[in-house]
Amino acid sequence: MTEYLFRSERQRDDSPSSILVVDDEEVICRMLGALLEKKGYRVRTASDFSTALGYLGTEQFDLVITDLYFPGGDGIDIIRRVKTDDPDIPVIALTGSPEQQAIIDVFRNQADDILIKPVGKDELYFRVSGTLEKRFLRLREKEMKRELETREQLFRSFMDHLPLHIFIND
Repeated sequence: MTEYLFRSERQRDDSPSSILVVDDEEVICRMLGALLEKKGYRVRTASDFSTALGYLGTEQFDLVITDLYFPGGDGIDIIRRVKTDDPDIPVIALTGSPEQQAIIDVFRNQADDILIKPVGKDELYFRVSGTLEKRFLRLREKEMKRELETREQLFRSFMDHLPLHIFIND
């Protein structure tokens, strides 16, 4: 399996993708963080809502993985915050109870994926690398569209300044 350590558009150097993991169960938080760091990602972990909001307010992440239910807030609030601040940052929701309504709420609030606990490391790696790959491709598409628009503007400007007689056949 190909592994991706995609960087966001803002990262032009060789630094790995940055991931925030939010889960009130410290053991899960540390385990997920360690597994992702082992694969070369930069990881921040938060075991409560206020710490997660603090990180989101001061740091930039390429991916957020958040539990759905924890004291002081919930994962839906985290998803909303991330998507309000930057809709291009993907979010993977994490839950131990795959209730149908919870899954519907996750996707209604624009989460990119959902993982059901317990999560195997291969599943984690697959979902994280796939989600980051999609982010990279979306950002690359936006970059290419901006470049195309710039080239079109230059072309139009060039054409507007050409003498008219060049286009008239005698």
